[in-house]
Amino acid sequence: MNFFENVIKEQTSFLYEDNNKNIQDEKFNIAYGADKNFLFGTGVSIASVLLNNKNMSFHFHIFTDFLSHEDSKLFNEISKLYNTCVTLYTLNMDTLKKLPTNQVWSHAIYFRLIIADYFYQKCDRILYLDSDVVCTGNIKSLKNLDGLTSAPVAAVMDISESHSIEMANLFNIEGIKKGYFNSGVMLINTEEWKRRQLTEKSISVFSDEKLQPCIKYYDQDAINIAVNGDWIKLDNSFNHRINLNDKYKNRENSSTSNAVFVHFIGLTKPWHNWSKYYQEANCFLNAKEKSPWKNINLMAPQNIAHHKYASKHLKYKKKYAQSLFHYSIYTILKIKNKVKI
Repeated sequence: MNFFENVIKEQTSFLYEDNNKNIQDEKFNIAYGADKNFLFGTGVSIASVLLNNKNMSFHFHIFTDFLSHEDSKLFNEISKLYNTCVTLYTLNMDTLKKLPTNQVWSHAIYFRLIIADYFYQKCDRILYLDSDVVCTGNIKSLKNLDGLTSAPVAAVMDISESHSIEMANLFNIEGIKKGYFNSGVMLINTEEWKRRQLTEKSISVFSDEKLQPCIKYYDQDAINIAVNGDWIKLDNSFNHRINLNDKYKNRENSSTSNAVFVHFIGLTKPWHNWSKYYQEANCFLNAKEKSPWKNINLMAPQNIAHHKYASKHLKYKKKYAQSLFHYSIYTILKIKNKVKI
């Protein structure tokens, strides 16, 4: 029995396949968890994987709490365009609503736990990707990765070894000293994950009175606590993290030339229209142009945080009038929120 029993309300598959393609391998399963604001990024991420791995066969799985007719149509189009398989899962959110969220992270951060459980006995391994991850290289080595038979997950170290030690001391979990990983890219051994009951252990973290005050990166902290340092380290190229908000702070992001996956952490995403001026966003924009989302406009600011960051980025690009416009909206919204409180 899965921890999230009966969580899937609806399932739709688009199974276009090129029978003339000379591919002998089984399909590589890749899954995303996204709320409605991240489905745009998910679609372009799928396109980026397909563009850089033309000799592989895939089945993409998208878990979401909201799916419009237009969204479904676009995922159908990418399946048909690239002769690939896409399955959409609409979820019942009742169980997840008990878990903590904030203004930055919605309940979608926990979809990766549903994914890890759902694919038990359906496939041996599944690659989980955040929707803000763009593929820029070949991923066949992940499909054939040795050593995952005894570990539940393979991932990339988050920040550094010293940071892992800090997190281990914070949570008082000795095993994390071996490594604290970023949960945005995870190659999951579904059988081992289930055997160790990692979903249940991750969920239980949020009811632990000793751990509750320490938790900052909800799902990522909980999964690392549950895994307890027993995971396989992937090369950093499989989760090369970039924060576009570093741009207006005059902090340069490291080169993406050797990256296989570029992970856009932070509140500014490459699908936001105030980020289009940066070279780092080109990998997303190039994939977008070769996807069914090519005619979809980049997302304009939609909330107080968006207007704040749009103003800062536009000021950095010397687009002062646009920057002032968004700062004015940010200020108005900030005042209104204070009045409501």
